[in-house]
Amino acid sequence: MEAKVSLTAPPRFEEKDLQYYLGALRYGRPLDQESAQLGTRQDPPNRGAVLISHLYIGAPDDLGRELLRAAIFNLNGLKSPPKYLIFIHEAVRLCLEDSEFVPVLQLLQKRGCSLRVCETSLHNLGLTDKLKVGHLVSVHLILDICLNSEKVIQL
Repeated sequence: MEAKVSLTAPPRFEEKDLQYYLGALRYGRPLDQESAQLGTRQDPPNRGAVLISHLYIGAPDDLGRELLRAAIFNLNGLKSPPKYLIFIHEAVRLCLEDSEFVPVLQLLQKRGCSLRVCETSLHNLGLTDKLKVGHLVSVHLILDICLNSEKVIQL
């Protein structure tokens, strides 16, 4: 049996190093070797995002608050939770240290759901120092997540 010999030369160190850093800057992670050789990168869309902007679903009454509570608590029961939960406007309050939602949100994080909290909303509400769960992100990054998601659901 003959051994296969590769006739292509590996990329020079400088080229490989440059692709590594370009990928890290553009995508937050290095380009893989195959896409670096092709010179392009096609990120697959993520499996979805849920955008939460209020402390209720539908109307700001007891039923609306219960619907939101049920929706968030039932996300843990899904076989595959969404890739992102994004909190904007008043919904950032769900991620604060005194929120009843913190334990369930922490469980979602452990299952691979990335919690993104709008920095502008938190700052304007004067709650920046009370964040307990999630990562602060800019509106720019929120838009980027939504535009690169297969599906975005707004609650």
